[in-house]
Amino acid sequence: MSRIACIDLKAFPLQLLLRRERAWRDKPVVVVAEDKPNAKILWLNEHARAHAILPGMRYAAGLALCADLCAGTVDDAEIERAVRALTQRLRQFSPDVEPHADPRGVGEPGVFQVGAEGLERLGLHRSPRQWAEGMDAALAKLGLAATIVVGYSRFATYALARSLGEPMVWV
Repeated sequence: MSRIACIDLKAFPLQLLLRRERAWRDKPVVVVAEDKPNAKILWLNEHARAHAILPGMRYAAGLALCADLCAGTVDDAEIERAVRALTQRLRQFSPDVEPHADPRGVGEPGVFQVGAEGLERLGLHRSPRQWAEGMDAALAKLGLAATIVVGYSRFATYALARSLGEPMVWV
């Protein structure tokens, strides 16, 4: 039975925005649907959540709760470029990388299934944990935090990766 990993880059558009705007890392930050005061808040960090800001609120309402709120947009093209770049990066760990978002951005950008079939026989990694930790380290170098679950079932690894709250590696 072959192993598979599910990689979940939680709040992927928010991670892309924070990677672009590094000075905002310790501030309340939201991703909005468009660059307008009445735009809907799509993603937010814990600093924003601490001010009672929630997804679905309007940016103007968020500003009323927190005057220091930083906001930005992340368009589909930026997400698509990032998914393609990450797919290529993850192919250094396995030729079998499947992003959950198609080129039109439909699906779940930031979620990847990575197959490990045959990697044990090639001796590329001493253990499934080492393989997963290598992927985690590569993503961290790119400024991204991921939850990586390695197991034998595509659905089980996906369900567990999506349900775990904090970024971690679980084998």
